[in-house]
Amino acid sequence: MTSLPVVGLIAAMALVTYATRYTMIGLLGRLTLPDWALRWLEFVPVAAFTAIIVPATLAPQGRVDLSFSNHYAWAALICALVAWRTRHTLATIVAGLAAFWLLRWLGG
Repeated sequence: MTSLPVVGLIAAMALVTYATRYTMIGLLGRLTLPDWALRWLEFVPVAAFTAIIVPATLAPQGRVDLSFSNHYAWAALICALVAWRTRHTLATIVAGLAAFWLLRWLGG
């Protein structure tokens, strides 16, 4: 059974998260942003995705590993090549997973 302080803490965190997101969405919904800001905001998802993926790919153990045994980096490279050549999301995912599993199976 969950204690009351834990439930209260979870509810407070949910309220703070909701309030901060609602404030920004409500504010941006009423403002008309200049063209340069809209162009700048188009890059936010790509930058956030890159900030998550690159460290996990190049430093899977917490330090940069550019060796041939880094299966994550090789699978990411294959993903990038397949995405570039096919521009097909499912093909990219399947190729990346297949490459990763094959490299893990071959290399241990």
